[in-house]
Amino acid sequence: MATREQSVLRFKQSVENLQNSKYIMANSKVFDVISSVNQSKLLSDMFSYLTKDYDFYNSLVAVLREEDGEKSFKMPIKSTDVMAFTYCLLNEINYKRLQLTDLLDYFDKEKNYELAYQKFCQEVLELFKVYAVQSATQLINMTSLSSSEVVEYSPSEKVETEKTKEDVIPSDIKSANLPVTMLRLLELDTLAVRSSRISKDEKEDLIYVLKTFSEVVRSKDSEKIKLCYLAYYHAFRSYKKIKNNLAGITELLKGENIV
Repeated sequence: MATREQSVLRFKQSVENLQNSKYIMANSKVFDVISSVNQSKLLSDMFSYLTKDYDFYNSLVAVLREEDGEKSFKMPIKSTDVMAFTYCLLNEINYKRLQLTDLLDYFDKEKNYELAYQKFCQEVLELFKVYAVQSATQLINMTSLSSSEVVEYSPSEKVETEKTKEDVIPSDIKSANLPVTMLRLLELDTLAVRSSRISKDEKEDLIYVLKTFSEVVRSKDSEKIKLCYLAYYHAFRSYKKIKNNLAGITELLKGENIV
């Protein structure tokens, strides 16, 4: 069985093979990309999370532009949207619900499909590959640490409730209480892990996930919060006997449209 690192490398190579392909051979290469995701629990979980409730067809309408008979293509801006959109797009092509040639019309008005395909690879596939590999690697690093990399919990790491709003509140989060509330819940999770009967190594891995999640909550970056939530969710769902605040944190983030 391939390791998570190997599965990410296989995914990266499959996307690069698609980028290096001729457009007339692209469909078989798209199949390889989808297969590399389906064969990896890490990647399939990541993309399932990113595409849950994602409205692909509404997004497709938004990226395919046409003014005065001129067609153009505008990729989403957020990295999570780029990953969700492109993965859904490749699935649509793979299952023949969407023709690649129809899409390529938006990349070259002269309908030079080879040139259009090169632009598609540069503007869509390259971004998709970079963001997906970075995100998957981040998830691996968060959940696969040696004990020497884990920073021990100390009283100084407790939530500082007297911080100013500028210190702890992400600029795109509506509720001023959300960061402080989440940090308190994550601290309670840390205490629950430390008092649990799981092994020392398991405790260290879970505590690292919680510590990283807490740092990201303070970082004012909602996209990183979304990715850290995914790591948190998958780290804790195997430990049903450890009391945790997964449900509460999920509801908080849903209220902010982060998850």
